[in-house]
Amino acid sequence: MPASAPLAHRPPLVVVANRLPVHYDESEGSWRQSPGGLVSALRPVAAARHGSWVGWNDGAGDPPRTGLRLEAIHLSKAEVDGYYLGYANRTLWPAMHGLQSFIEHEPHWWEAYRRVNERFAERTAGCAAPGATVWIHDYHLLLAPRFLAERRPDVRIGVFLHTPVPDPATACLVPEWDALAHGLRAAALIGTQRVADAERLKRSLATATQSGPRVVAHPISIDARQVRELRHDPVATAVAERVRRTIARGRPLLVGVDRMDYTKGLPERLHAFADVLALRRRRSEPDVALVQVASPSRTAVPAYAELRRQVRGLVADINDRFESPAGPVVHLIEESVPFRRVMGYFLAADVALVTPLCDGMNLVAKEFATARAGDDVALVLSRTAGAADELGENAVLVDPTDPVDLAGGIEQALQRRGMSGRLDSARLAERIERHDVHAWARDFLGDIEGDPEPALAGSTRATVPSSRPHRHDETGLNMRHPGNPSAMEQTTTNNIPSMTCTSDSRPTPHRITERGASGVYVSGGALLLAIVVLLLIIAL
Repeated sequence: MPASAPLAHRPPLVVVANRLPVHYDESEGSWRQSPGGLVSALRPVAAARHGSWVGWNDGAGDPPRTGLRLEAIHLSKAEVDGYYLGYANRTLWPAMHGLQSFIEHEPHWWEAYRRVNERFAERTAGCAAPGATVWIHDYHLLLAPRFLAERRPDVRIGVFLHTPVPDPATACLVPEWDALAHGLRAAALIGTQRVADAERLKRSLATATQSGPRVVAHPISIDARQVRELRHDPVATAVAERVRRTIARGRPLLVGVDRMDYTKGLPERLHAFADVLALRRRRSEPDVALVQVASPSRTAVPAYAELRRQVRGLVADINDRFESPAGPVVHLIEESVPFRRVMGYFLAADVALVTPLCDGMNLVAKEFATARAGDDVALVLSRTAGAADELGENAVLVDPTDPVDLAGGIEQALQRRGMSGRLDSARLAERIERHDVHAWARDFLGDIEGDPEPALAGSTRATVPSSRPHRHDETGLNMRHPGNPSAMEQTTTNNIPSMTCTSDSRPTPHRITERGASGVYVSGGALLLAIVVLLLIIAL
């Protein structure tokens, strides 16, 4: 079907996601559209195609009828505890991000996850028109494609994974991984954020007799126009002016905008920030300030409560250690911040820190780059974030688990001023503008519905070029030579093994691995290497 075909002439579209695109605002007593690029991109497309959106209503009752048919899934407290808080967020979330020490498992969580996925499929089967396209989103609903295909073989099923795809060793720590893979095999097309994720998932889904569904990298983006228009928003500009006057107070300003989530690398970021402050004071250079938004997330999950305690302690220690007449060096904001305020922080900042331990994409990097197009700013970005594939050429790439590399990257970003910063920010914004969230949605739907060409010239579909990291070995903080890339950078898609899990590789239920107070996982390979080095030292 040609890309120019009117939306109304396309097959009806059903979007299936954990949540509906609306939420009930208790303060106003009304339903409001939920924030985020996914909703702004897909809701109008689904409405124009006489479609539906199937999702959990978060216990708020049935939303009103609008141009888009909303199919609310009602969940009991036990189902929320097992499906959402348990299996989705204590088993799958850490597993998808490769954080083995955070994986937990209880058999009743799996049963709840399976039941809820079946309910989503039943509701979707009931509302999908003949021959409809069904687009299922994310790790919450990995079983839904199979349940739906069994009920409605006439519909085309696409899946998009917003998270990373785990490596084989981590996937096999999830006892039901084979069942999850079987669920995904019922899809016609699966989209991932990165090419490496696509290759890894292909190997996971392939069997001795079947090649599995098509798996293609379709990196998600943002509503660039909406972000660009907020550059001159009165609320955003007022926030920026206030932050410069009361927080920065003449100091260079860093900004981080994250959820309070252990995947975001907040403790590691704070430790690196403290190292930068210490170095600058030794050199008699000016202090820098940091505004860190850490929005509450999954507060009922114990690991998140522990992270919150750790982050608060680090912020207090840093502010005590680096007391300044200009005020605290770290300002921690633990609340859900409206995007206009976030935009104000972006406009006030000199450097954005986007340093997750692992992330499917991380749209904050794209939002900051778009907000500050052509300005004298810099972006510090994890190599382990999907955004690095697209933006790495004009960002300072860092290893978020290496304190020296992370601190060196921050210092390098602070030193990159003038024309270099302006060119980098302009190029970042230009790249994002060419492939915004609307182009992403058109590309994916065109792929599953048979468009011969991408919906937009310059699409990032299927192949994403790798990026060369910036050097930052002249700051006194980085010892790694650019000619010696990390193991991650040396990995190619040709040596990613299959994810077939044997019974010996599966863990027992309950907590999969134990973690120490630091939450750091040490692999067997790293331990063996350390022993070999120690023996060589003794021999010498």
